[in-house]
Amino acid sequence: MRFAEFQRALAVAATVSCVAKSFISKVDSFLKCKVADIALVCVCTGEIMIMHANLLKL
Repeated sequence: MRFAEFQRALAVAATVSCVAKSFISKVDSFLKCKVADIALVCVCTGEIMIMHANLLKL
């Protein structure tokens, strides 16, 4: 009886661990994409500001 309970607890722990790893990897890849998007927006905004500054100099 005790062994079956232990096995069940182990199975639940393994499932939770697996789900958590999957969730963390999804969040991680999502954040990496967001960071890349934000970096791209910043670079584009910077280029637009530089072009605008150059136009003002003309």
